[in-house]
Amino acid sequence: GLPAISVEEAQQFRAELEAAEAKQGESSNTFLLEGHTRWPFMHKLVTSPAILDAVQDLIGPNLLIWDAQAFVKEPQTPSFISWHQDTNYWGLDPDDGIVTAWVALSDVTAENGPMEFLRGSHMEPLRAQEDTYERTNMLSRGQEIVWEKPIDPNEVHQVILRPGQFSLHHVRLAHKSGPNQGSDRRIGI
Repeated sequence: GLPAISVEEAQQFRAELEAAEAKQGESSNTFLLEGHTRWPFMHKLVTSPAILDAVQDLIGPNLLIWDAQAFVKEPQTPSFISWHQDTNYWGLDPDDGIVTAWVALSDVTAENGPMEFLRGSHMEPLRAQEDTYERTNMLSRGQEIVWEKPIDPNEVHQVILRPGQFSLHHVRLAHKSGPNQGSDRRIGI
């Protein structure tokens, strides 16, 4: 992972997220959609210079933060995110110059459902996705890629991050994350 903020700053952002959850009385998964437009701590996080500089290095200086939301997986729960491509999920076209930054506010380990990337999939044609409405799938309609052949496990990369680190991926990159089997919340923005 790339360093975005310090571990201490990540802990502070996590505390602010959890305070917002307590105030709202619900999971930040539901109320922090477009959170950068309504919550000052979210705006501060997603405009961190390290994140903006890394994105600018990839796509140039004209940046727009289209969305910022929380993906929180509670410990020992079956919630997962199926294989998908953000460009299909969001319905964006064209998809050139669109990057997703994912910032960890907690440890992201193999045990607690890290993102998994399918190497090189952003260079291939978009894959068809179906709406499954699987209740434990954290995507709004349970969108899932319809695979024509089995995935080669050697082409899958787990994204392990420490609090304050981030990853970047192209919106065409196929990715997923499994359930959190750990003892702490897995929190990403």
